[in-house]
Amino acid sequence: MVDERRVTRVVKLAYELAQTGVFEDFAAIERELISLGYADEARSLEKPSIRDTLSEICITGREREEATWHSHTSA
Repeated sequence: MVDERRVTRVVKLAYELAQTGVFEDFAAIERELISLGYADEARSLEKPSIRDTLSEICITGREREEATWHSHTSA
């Protein structure tokens, strides 16, 4: 049985990881969660709406990171 508090924590972590700009998409976040020992909880994120939202956040996070990097290197 999956602990709902642990699932909630993993969902929050997944969104935080997506916002970093480090991960390409949902699959990359899922691999990271599994490597951190959250394989069972990561299955809770496999709903299409959650996958799509996390992937969109990853794109936004990467774009933000690229813009920040370019602003530092163009000075």
